[in-house]
Amino acid sequence: MHLTTDYPWYFILFCIMAGAVYAFLLYYKQQEDKRLRRWLAALRFVSITAIAFLLLAPLFKHQRHQKEKPIIILAQDNSQSVAMRSNNASVYASEIKALLKDLRKDYDVQTYTYGSQLSQCDTTSNTERATDMSMALSELRQRYEGRNVGAMIMSGDGLYNAGQNPVSTATLPYPLYTIVLGDTTPQRDAAIAHLRYNRVAYLGNDFPVSFQIRASRLSGQHARIAIRHKGRELYSDHADYEQEESVRDINITLPADEAGLQTYTISLTPVKGEASTQNNTASFTVEVIDGHQKIALLSAAPHPDIAALCRSIETSPNYTVDCFTNGEWRKTQHDWKKEYDLLILHNLPQRGTSLDMDITQIPTIMIVGAQTDLSHFNSLKCGVEIDTKLDKQNECEPVANGSFANFTLEYFSPDGLPPLSSPFGDYRSAANTASLLYARVGNIATEQPLIAFSQRQGIRRAMVFGEGLWRWRLHDYREHNNFDGFDELINKMVVYTALNINKERLHTECKHIYGDNEAVVIDATFYNDNFEPTNQPDAKIEINGAEYQFAKSGNGYRLNLGMMDTGIYHYTARVFFAGQNFASKGTFVVESQNLESNSLMANHSLMNSLAQHNGGIMLYPDQIGQLPELLRQNGNIKPVIYTHTTYSELINLPLLFILIILLLTVEWVARKYNGVL
Repeated sequence: MHLTTDYPWYFILFCIMAGAVYAFLLYYKQQEDKRLRRWLAALRFVSITAIAFLLLAPLFKHQRHQKEKPIIILAQDNSQSVAMRSNNASVYASEIKALLKDLRKDYDVQTYTYGSQLSQCDTTSNTERATDMSMALSELRQRYEGRNVGAMIMSGDGLYNAGQNPVSTATLPYPLYTIVLGDTTPQRDAAIAHLRYNRVAYLGNDFPVSFQIRASRLSGQHARIAIRHKGRELYSDHADYEQEESVRDINITLPADEAGLQTYTISLTPVKGEASTQNNTASFTVEVIDGHQKIALLSAAPHPDIAALCRSIETSPNYTVDCFTNGEWRKTQHDWKKEYDLLILHNLPQRGTSLDMDITQIPTIMIVGAQTDLSHFNSLKCGVEIDTKLDKQNECEPVANGSFANFTLEYFSPDGLPPLSSPFGDYRSAANTASLLYARVGNIATEQPLIAFSQRQGIRRAMVFGEGLWRWRLHDYREHNNFDGFDELINKMVVYTALNINKERLHTECKHIYGDNEAVVIDATFYNDNFEPTNQPDAKIEINGAEYQFAKSGNGYRLNLGMMDTGIYHYTARVFFAGQNFASKGTFVVESQNLESNSLMANHSLMNSLAQHNGGIMLYPDQIGQLPELLRQNGNIKPVIYTHTTYSELINLPLLFILIILLLTVEWVARKYNGVL
């Protein structure tokens, strides 16, 4: 501890001079006893010098030294694969306990377990359903960034089934020692592996499923493969294991004949002597959507565009198109609200005739051409209005709008397409209108919409300003020998426009299918009377008879249920607001991933590569006792001494203040007592 100040050292001389000059001027003319005068001058000199020195804002500098032990991180594999296939677990448990006791004498030991997530604890519980080694290494490096970490010790069987390859992603600034568990001997076993399938299928279609049958040390054995759905067998075949190590790829299609979440089970009959039968079955869930919709295409008169549109739409098995002229439509007297999901109006509303339907209640694609009554069209408030006094058509070439983001087109390109015959006039677009294509008139590129989309009260509209779409389809075939580009454009327009927008006051959102190794998260949004999101009221949810409370997040709700057991879960979310009850129902499935049972052979080579890549070595459980000596031999693992420096102002010391007052008081009393003026 010592004094310091921001001023140069010679300023202290000025303080001494100030005290000396002040004392000299005060006492040099006094005629009293010289000895008394000197004592009084000395008291005044010390007081004034101290006060002047305090004006320099002197500080006390304190330094405190702290010694920190090196940190040793121990990360232990907490996955099911270690529990199922570790033949040296008892040796490891006893050795690791002795290791911790030894290391804690000289090091700060931090213990963790890892699987699908990282947890800080001393012992493993073998409950994790997946292994993500790269996540564990990355998170531990971030947690101890800038700390005095001497080394990391990681135990495991080298099997990972989540995340990236740890060897290629984990480079640590300190050595990594690995302890290998499990058995590298090939086991007598057969397994279903590499299962792939479509998460979503449409009702009435077939969907592909592919998987592998992998067998080890089962030469000459036979098994049966079967796929079942609700007790019904959809596929069966024989599996013959002809070699010691055999792999068979199976690629099939299954029918999606029932809407909703459908669970299918693949089973492989076990062979006597298999090391594990957990990997002989695999289940998967497919969301089967009843996406079939009916479309009514109404036209003012027969036109080549009608055939082009029908052929493109009917390339999708999910749509059926009924075509009518306006006169035919009037005679049929269809209840279009119940029968159809989308209307396509070509040159309607037509001049001289009424539309006789309220199209504000149904998604509509409107193709505006020469016969369209523009004043009637403007009255429909579709998002674009056309002001014109001339009955005239313009030849407009399409130009892409680069900022259009409602959907993307992979094959369609407007470059080189023939022009459409569009009504002449001044086009005004509403704020909520998005243009997919603009019109180029002659050589002038404009922002006049050629194809545009809008939305009003939850109902979407698409508008094509011009006739001649049939030319686009023919051009597509001439250039590419197929209709893929034009068909994609029309189908994307139909899908986007016909999409049913959820207008429920309480809306819940979650994945339909979860793995048993991931957290189940459900989000909810509640809308007030103005259809603005709010989380003012509390929200609850009942899942298979158990009730939970949503947490408020932002202006919505969120519930994290963590990892759940496999099965089908039905839920009902509820909100009570302004005297009314609002509810939203749904279903999700948690399916077994069987990730930890897919491989029975430990991967010690990966653990060895991981250690060598990070300057450590690989050890077996019976070699754990060598670790303390290996760590002590590493000259880079040493304690760190931290110096903490603090400053305190001298003027804040009460004893100094008391001392100055005391000196001045003694001087004053002595002066008065001896009659000094």
